[in-house]
Amino acid sequence: MALGLFGKNCVTDMGTEEWLGRYYRRITEEYKISMERKDRALDWSITVFFLAIMAYSELLSSGTAAWRIYLFLIVELFLLRFFIGSILAYAYLNKWRHIIQQIDLHHFNNSVSIEDIQSTIDTYDHNHNTTKPSWYFIKNQLRVGFGLLFLFPGLIIVYEVSKVNASFEILIPILVTILIIVWEISTLPIKTKMLGKGD
Repeated sequence: MALGLFGKNCVTDMGTEEWLGRYYRRITEEYKISMERKDRALDWSITVFFLAIMAYSELLSSGTAAWRIYLFLIVELFLLRFFIGSILAYAYLNKWRHIIQQIDLHHFNNSVSIEDIQSTIDTYDHNHNTTKPSWYFIKNQLRVGFGLLFLFPGLIIVYEVSKVNASFEILIPILVTILIIVWEISTLPIKTKMLGKGD
């Protein structure tokens, strides 16, 4: 997370444009870090998925259906952690991009004033807001690959459950996993301050 450089004393002491240049460099680094975190979360998710497929192929010959179901329930929870991380990284990336664009517009044609930039920094950096609602980031991360990564283990779980008598030892872990997924997604720590038409 960026450490804000915005403050009246800071701006007065070093000069507005110098302060803005330093802040711009810092926020550009934050943007790059968020991009790397977002991409890394998907890469690790794909790795976990393929490792699970390899383990599943072994369990087909030596394990029970219950163990195969447990395997993919655990995989779903691992994927959930990476998914949440990618959503948060994308949310931060989005707001860093907005701040960078505001500063670029100020330098390019002075269409954004210093006061507007300071207000933007206060809203999206200091108060930890994002520019779009959480469902926007969820939808986009599902589209880039997480949707399929969640779907395949889910289909395998359904297939394995259909082959055995659904006992409490199987149904309860499935129910708990579903509740965890719903809880984690519904309680994402994302605060939204929607952009106006002119932003």
